[in-house]
Order: sequence, then C-alpha cells, then structure tokens
Amino acid sequence: MTFLFLWLVNFHPVRAGGDLQFARRLYRDGFYELAAVQLRCFLEEDPSGPEAPEALLLMAHALFKEGRWKEAAEVYGRFLARYPEDIWAGEALWGRALSLSKLGRHLEAAEAFLELYRRIPAGKRAASALLKAAEGLRRAGRPDSALSVLGELERTFPSATGEEVRYEKALCLKASGRLREALEGLEGLSCPDALLTLGRISLSLGEVARAEKALRELEEKFPEESSTALLALEMARRSMEEGDEDRACHLFVSALGSSLPGDLVPSALLGAARAFRLTGDASGALARCDTFLSNFPGHPLEPD
Repeated sequence: MTFLFLWLVNFHPVRAGGDLQFARRLYRDGFYELAAVQLRCFLEEDPSGPEAPEALLLMAHALFKEGRWKEAAEVYGRFLARYPEDIWAGEALWGRALSLSKLGRHLEAAEAFLELYRRIPAGKRAASALLKAAEGLRRAGRPDSALSVLGELERTFPSATGEEVRYEKALCLKASGRLREALEGLEGLSCPDALLTLGRISLSLGEVARAEKALRELEEKFPEESSTALLALEMARRSMEEGDEDRACHLFVSALGSSLPGDLVPSALLGAARAFRLTGDASGALARCDTFLSNFPGHPLEPD
C-alpha cells in the first residue's frame, strides 16, 4: 500500500495547485510521510509562489507527526527565516520549540518558547509557552530561571495556574534543593506523578508517614499506574534498610502487582525473595526466585 502511494506521489501530474491539494488530503488522512514528500515536490516546483508558506509549514507539521523532529525543527526554522511576519509564524515558533524539546535540546527549546511568548504575549499559547519554557529550563539544569518564568506566568495569567503549573513549580523547587517548599507545593495535587514526587521527597526528609499516605492514595486512585509501583518499590527498599522485612514483603508484592517498569522487575523480584527469606517464609522466597529464574534466564543478578 505504501509503495503504491509513493508511486502515485512521484508520478502525480505536474500542476502545483493540484499537488498542494493532494498533499493536504494526505496530511488530513494521516499519511504524513507521503504528505511531506508531496510538499517537498511542490516547493521544488514553486518555491516562492503565494502558497509556498502554507506548503512549507504543512511539511514541517508532517515531519513532526512522523517523529522526524530534527528535520521538523529545521523546516520550522526555514519558515521563520523566510516569513517572520507571516500570520502563521506563531504556529511555526510553537512547532520548532516542541521539536527541540523532543530532541532533548531543552535550553534551546526553552528559548524558543520564550521567543514565542515575547513575540505574541497575548496569543492563545502564551501561558502554555511560559510553562513549557520553565520545564525546559528545569530540564537544562536552570531551576532558578525556571522559577522566574513561572513567576511571570502566575502574575500574567493567574487563571491558568492550575495543577500542572503547581506541579512544575514543585519540581523546580525540588531541583533547587528547596525540598520543604516543594513538599508544601505538592500537597493537594492528585495526579500520579505529583503523588510519587511527594512520596520521594517525604522519604528523603525522613517523613515516612507522609510517604505512606501518598502511597495509599496512589493505591486507591491509581492502582495500575507505574508511579504507584515505583513508590512502593522505593519504600520496600527503605524498609529493608531499616530492618522491617515484614513491611518490605508487603511493599514488594504491591510494587510487582502494579505497572512496574520492566527493567526494575528483576531486582524487585530478588528483593522480595530476600525479604520473604528473612521473615522465615521459605515458600514465598522460592516462589519469587522461581519467577525470576523462569522469566530472566542469564540475568546478571542472581538470587541469594
């Protein structure tokens, strides 16, 4: 099927307007790779015509949808260089910033989001651009700068400061080492990632009861989320360090019964086996060892 569409694209009648219309249909129907090919052909035939800006931007969108973020960022940049005052410049700025973020170029992405905000401060994406800029700065290791951006977001768009903004602010405070402030900011947030972060900070501050409360909420509201399994696993390991093997057994079982990331399952199984052995439950320990050996033959970790 793909070969047939490529044949149709490569041998489509040479009429620029028709080519663009065909590309629009391909994009609309989800054939992003083919749309990008068609749009490139269109731009080669008519690089400076009245429909060239639309074609160039649509090609960038198609590349982004295909996960070809480096190419997408380059095409968005080409659009902005050629048509800086175009009505769709905001869309190109947003697309380029998202592409850079996907590439892990967080500082560049933050700068691109801030450029969008500075150029269109009252645009529909202004508040989102500030939030994304803060996230990029935090990921780039600049949490204090991120907090400054979030401050502007809170002042300029007070109605937009919901849970997502509060969570990002807590992450920035955590990255700045301001754990108590981060903990307070996380209180009352109900998304899985926020509860996981709250539990982790609580553990680092020695507030186990607070961490256990976060875990209970995760187990009640999000039993299948990986955040639930991760916090249970971290608390199980802490219980082992503190010599509370009975509690560790329960927590290991909880972690393994949730959506624990696959790369952590082997160590969790062996941790559970050790905890059961130390409590005198040989059958429980052997069951976890058997599961480990049957599912992870040749794994570098080995049962005690």
